[in-house]
Formats: sequence, C-alpha cells, structure tokens
Amino acid sequence: MGKTKVLLPLAALLLAACGNLSLPGLQPKPFTLALNPASLSIAQGSSDTTTLTVTPQNGFTGTVSLSLVGAPSGITLTPTGVTVSGSGPVTQALTVSVDKSVAPGTYALKVRGTAGSYAQEANLTLSVTPTPFTLALDLSSPLQIVAPGGQVQVPVRATFNDSRVASLTLTVRLADPCAKGTSNCPGWDASRYPGVAHPTGSFALTPASPTATLTFRVDPGALSQGPSSTSSSSRGRTPRGRRWRRWCPSTSRSSDPGNAREWTPGTSGGTTWAFPG
Repeated sequence: MGKTKVLLPLAALLLAACGNLSLPGLQPKPFTLALNPASLSIAQGSSDTTTLTVTPQNGFTGTVSLSLVGAPSGITLTPTGVTVSGSGPVTQALTVSVDKSVAPGTYALKVRGTAGSYAQEANLTLSVTPTPFTLALDLSSPLQIVAPGGQVQVPVRATFNDSRVASLTLTVRLADPCAKGTSNCPGWDASRYPGVAHPTGSFALTPASPTATLTFRVDPGALSQGPSSTSSSSRGRTPRGRRWRRWCPSTSRSSDPGNAREWTPGTSGGTTWAFPG
C-alpha cells in the first residue's frame, strides 16, 4: 500500500509536466457520427436514404468528407461531404444507390467521415434484394416502322421476381429520344407527331397474367415522321409499401412504304439514335 500511495502522485506529476504529450486514444474527438436508420433494404437498381448526424466536439468546424467502406462495385453514396459551421449537430440525408448488377445479399458497410487526419465511422447494414419485377418487349427490335394507315402491336411481358408482389399497373407515356435537343432534333412533344395514336389506358399485370399487348396506330394521312418514342411504365408497391416504377422504351416510325429508311439505335438519354442523311 505504501508504494501505491507514492506512485500515483508521481504519475500525476509526470502527466502534468508533459502538457504536450499526445497518447493514442486520449486525443479529443473533433466530431462523432450516427446513422438513422442504421440498416437499409434496397432492391437491385434502386436507392434509399438514411440520415447522418455529425456532432461537433471541442470547437470543430469544417468539412467532413464521406465515403462508403466495404461496398462492392455498384453501391454508391451521395453526397460525399457535409459542412459543419456551428457548435450544434448537423444532419445530412445520405442516398445509397444500388446498381442492378449488385448481387442480392447482406453487406456490412461503414460510412466514414474524414477531416484532416481524423476519421470516424458509423456502421450501416445493407440488404440488397432482387428487383421485384422487370419489363421486356417481346420484339426482335424496339424499332418498328409503320406505314400511314397501319398499326403495330407491341407485346410487353412482366417478370415477377418477388412472390409477395401481387400485381403491377402498366401505362404508356410519350418519351423524348433527344430530350436535350440538337439542331437535328430540337426536342419532342405530341404536336411533332400528328396522326400517331398510342394506348392511353392502363393494364393490370399479375404473375398469372403477366403480358399485355400495346397497339399503336398511324392515320392514313400522316406524314413520314419519326422516330416516335414511347415508354411503357410499370408501377406497384412492395410489401413494405414502397412504390416501384420501371420504364421499358420502344419506338415506331411512320414512313411512306416506298420511302422507308433504316434507323439505327444509339444513345441519348438512355437510347441512342443515328439519323440518316
């Protein structure tokens, strides 16, 4: 006991004399991180959000750089930074995106915040699930050439990957193959394709009845034009109530039967077009 009473005061004097001594684990933390929720379930090809709270300590202000640790290719985090300018906690919504190529499974990830030489991490459990359903056109090519007075039927098939999804609703909307606009294609709306009629109703698809046929008609007096681009939209809900929407593009072109020209798919806003001269 006598030695203990002597050693403790000596240790206290030593630490007091070495005011600049920096020991691992004893450095003040400039900030802490917390996630809510700390677990996400995201289907392939989709995204979800969690809220990050950065709590500054010891007068810290500045930018905290964010990264996702342990994530395979195809899983991304945005934004990649958050700014702390005051003494109170800062909240930031983080979006975790999962590419459709990511294999289903559970991933133990970490959101890392870095400022200078200091780094802090918060655990994030990510469950990647299969896409509830997909859409496909039962066509050899998404491009269909239609003569004035004619029509084309486009079969659409849904594949249900989740037995808990009972149905989806399929609708058709007019799409723009060159939404950004160019000198050859200044942007598209319904007035640019008079005489082309597309389905305006909706179709209910189920695992027992997964197909629908969309009919597109061209008036006899319609001028040669195109391509007329449409998207088939499917939407539904997961068992947790999350909304789902998928797009399946198709195109048709009205042309004089004796003056038909070939159109080659290409990319602009998800679809590529090569316009013949």
